[in-house]
Amino acid sequence: MYETPYRLNVSTIIRVESGRPYNILAGEDLNGDANGGAIPGPDRALRVPGDLSSSISRNLGTLPAQISVDLRFTHRMPLGERASVDAILDIFNLFNRANFIDVNNIFGVGAYPTNPSPTFGQFQQVAPPRQAQLAVKINF
Repeated sequence: MYETPYRLNVSTIIRVESGRPYNILAGEDLNGDANGGAIPGPDRALRVPGDLSSSISRNLGTLPAQISVDLRFTHRMPLGERASVDAILDIFNLFNRANFIDVNNIFGVGAYPTNPSPTFGQFQQVAPPRQAQLAVKINF
């Protein structure tokens, strides 16, 4: 936190995360245990179609890194001897970076990695864009 000469406090949170891993799934019940399909789809893609022993390992896919900078401005105004009011401005994701948090992980039944389904690997969800909020805090 930094206090400016005008009694304005400035603070920041910088978050840098490596990409989160995810499972690459076939989207079908390949081993016939009635526990497969697209959701939740626990059967992983195969390197050799039809050969269950060629199942790829868990968490083979990785989302892109996530980076976010949040900024807060606070100004305290006294109200008498014991009370004060804080005016607060928060800005989240200051640089409006697209942080992808979900991907289509259904590879399909083709040979991994050469024959994916057309939508495999497409991003499906992104974290919130830049947002700002104003607040007033009364201290007594």
